[in-house]
Amino acid sequence: MSLGTHHTKCHEALRERARANSLISPSLSLSLSLSYPNGHPECDDYEKDLAYLKEKIDAGADFIITQLFFETDTFLKFVADCRRIGITCPIVPGILPIQGYASLRHLTKLSKLTPPEHIIEILEASKDDDAAIRAFGIEYATKMCRDLMAAGVVPGFHFYTLNHEVCTASEKLQV
Repeated sequence: MSLGTHHTKCHEALRERARANSLISPSLSLSLSLSYPNGHPECDDYEKDLAYLKEKIDAGADFIITQLFFETDTFLKFVADCRRIGITCPIVPGILPIQGYASLRHLTKLSKLTPPEHIIEILEASKDDDAAIRAFGIEYATKMCRDLMAAGVVPGFHFYTLNHEVCTASEKLQV
């Protein structure tokens, strides 16, 4: 069984159930969340991972929400690669306003993602100052959002708030 088989069957079953059940709106949208712009950490072939993603979209998902990423070029390449293989649905970037040193380390360990060196250097220098890290996180997330909007490829954003909505509700995060 491939990495994508279980999720593909799940999307097919949900789409079929939605069609068969008159109580479910025909305008029901199915999202394929947590698609990895860098490729799934358990898949050793990025192109194969994209093929699995296409299978899931073809099985009935209407849009994609990505896993977090740290650089806008990563997302832009992912969108271009998706378009190249025929994925035409909206792709919503998953943005993480960094809120704390320990929480980011924990999250990256769980997701098997590695922040770029320039981010690690900034965080290491401020690891005992949560306010400084939060300020950096808001500033960095805002820049990413603005850069993605300027590229003209995003239909919106999904913010990973980790139950700390203050970072996205802040007047400082103005996109």
